[in-house]
Amino acid sequence: MSRSNSSNHKAFEKILHHFKLDEMIAWFISVPEASKLEAKKTDSIEILSKSVVKYHDMMLFNAFLPKLVLDEFMSQGYTGLQTLSFAMRYRITYLSLLSHLLRHEEDEALFHKASAMTDKHEVKDHLTLLSDALAHSKQDQYPVFGFSSLGAHLIYKNRNQCRAFDYYDIPNCQKTTHDCACEEHKMEIWWRGQKDDFEQSAQAKMFEFYSHKSNCDIWNEEELEELISKTWKKLSEYISNVTQDKIESSLDTFGLKNLQELKELGLIALRKKFLSLSLSYHPDRGGDANDFCKIRHSYDCLKQYLGAHQ
Repeated sequence: MSRSNSSNHKAFEKILHHFKLDEMIAWFISVPEASKLEAKKTDSIEILSKSVVKYHDMMLFNAFLPKLVLDEFMSQGYTGLQTLSFAMRYRITYLSLLSHLLRHEEDEALFHKASAMTDKHEVKDHLTLLSDALAHSKQDQYPVFGFSSLGAHLIYKNRNQCRAFDYYDIPNCQKTTHDCACEEHKMEIWWRGQKDDFEQSAQAKMFEFYSHKSNCDIWNEEELEELISKTWKKLSEYISNVTQDKIESSLDTFGLKNLQELKELGLIALRKKFLSLSLSYHPDRGGDANDFCKIRHSYDCLKQYLGAHQ
């Protein structure tokens, strides 16, 4: 390990030490929502839908990190912020695995993945903590954790409900299943090594990425600055290019008359329609590559619109 990577590793472990699992479990599950919602005055919490809540990064940093530690890393530029962000998402990924284990303790691959992120004996202790916290809060549903670029998501699911979750693509699948995910969303069971870049959601890919501590060291300050600069430039270009003509063309590709029909269709049904069209026009199945790309770009355009207006 290089000196730089060694230093990054120590910084990561220092932050991780303060994201204590017992405190995080108690905070997410046991702390009354009314107390948390006080932070809504500063936009630290967003009620994304009737069932999904998003906690912004800074709220979580302030909730679990001593001020001196937070100030230390915030003063280090992009690498400090990256370390904070990665450590928090590493813990949320582990909490996600724990929440699945509550319902599926017999899943050996799931237990193995959780154990790889901590000691296997600690997994059982953490499961007990999570189970006790749910019982104490009189919660009869199971938590499902996720995150985006700006914070953590939390949603509750019934016992036999599909637990696949991505706020943009799979906000709340209602299908019944005895597995962690229904047949349609089986690719979301990322800890079993089921990878499909075409069908798998961004959330499943991010869980896999953030489950490995070593990924915290892959960028230095200069690389992060360049990456962030390119990302914002690409986003700005994308937003400026989403013209009315492009939206109307995308609606036409999906057989929709207007934006009202798109809103009534919603993200879940739009994704199903996208997958159906993609399978029909996929080059590997005899379809035309240009038509396939048009469907992909139209889907991205309409998904972006819905994400901004729902």
